[in-house]
Amino acid sequence: MNFQCSWDSTVISITAITSVVVLSVAIMFLVKMVHYKRNEEKLYAGGCLLGAVLSIIALSFPALYTPLSVSVKDKTIQIHRIVGNIVIPFNEIAEIRRTDASDTKNSTRKFGSGGDFGYLGKFSSSQLGNYQMYATDASKRILVKNNKGECLIFSCDRPEELLKMVNSVIPTIPR
Repeated sequence: MNFQCSWDSTVISITAITSVVVLSVAIMFLVKMVHYKRNEEKLYAGGCLLGAVLSIIALSFPALYTPLSVSVKDKTIQIHRIVGNIVIPFNEIAEIRRTDASDTKNSTRKFGSGGDFGYLGKFSSSQLGNYQMYATDASKRILVKNNKGECLIFSCDRPEELLKMVNSVIPTIPR
């Protein structure tokens, strides 16, 4: 069964603003590149081209890791992304539940995005310790703890349905 990963209004706003700013910077670099090229200042033109390319790469990088959908099949939860799906086998799940505000309160982002294309990357909180998050809607987050105590948070549409589906199978999995 597939569950889409819709974006909440914060992710939409941050992504839109970031995209406009970064694309504006890339266009500015390209305009300056044309200026320098006309004046035969190749070094500056090359630097501007590099700046434009790096701007586009910086904008694209989080998009590659944003969750597109989540599926439950073959006794796994699979988080589908453009680059590298995340697979969580049922037999490695020690706990699965909806997150509450205290789980991520005062979290620190160690590496990743705090809203641009989602809440993506490595985070830390006093409640969970270090955790990874791949969420696009803060109100639909699900926490998975594995047998090693590692935490992963993701979101999807219809989270209660996903939890019901997984919990109906987990008690029958040998640990």
